[in-house]
Amino acid sequence: MASGAVLLIGIGLLMSRAAGSTVDVLSTLHMVAYSRDLLVTILFFGLGIHAFLKRRPLWGCVVLVPVLQALASGSILSMTRVVLSSYPGFLDAAEIASNRAVFAITVVVFLFAQFVLLTSYVIWIFVA
Repeated sequence: MASGAVLLIGIGLLMSRAAGSTVDVLSTLHMVAYSRDLLVTILFFGLGIHAFLKRRPLWGCVVLVPVLQALASGSILSMTRVVLSSYPGFLDAAEIASNRAVFAITVVVFLFAQFVLLTSYVIWIFVA
C-alpha cells in the first residue's frame, strides 16, 4: 500500500508539472489520502458483506452501518478513522487470514509497508 502511495505522489507531481503549474503538495497528498480512504471503504464494505453472510446479520450491520453512514455524508474523507468502529470487520479479516498462505502474504506485505513508512518518517516525509 505504501509503494502505491509513492507511485500516486509521483504521478500527481508529473501531472502537475506537465500541466505547467507549480507543484501543489497539498493536492497531491489529498489524492493519496483519498485513494487510501477509497481502498478502506471497499475493503470494509466487502468485510461487512462477509460478516453478514458468514456470521449473523447483526455483525454485518455493525460493520456496514459506519461505512454506509460515512458514505451517506457524500465524502469518504477520514474513512480510515470511521472503520475503526467496525470491530467485527477486523474479526472477519482475521478469519480470512487464518489460511497459512494468506497469513504469510499478509505478514510480508505489512512488513514491507512498515519498512517503507518508517523510512519515510526517518527522512522527514509526511506519513499519516
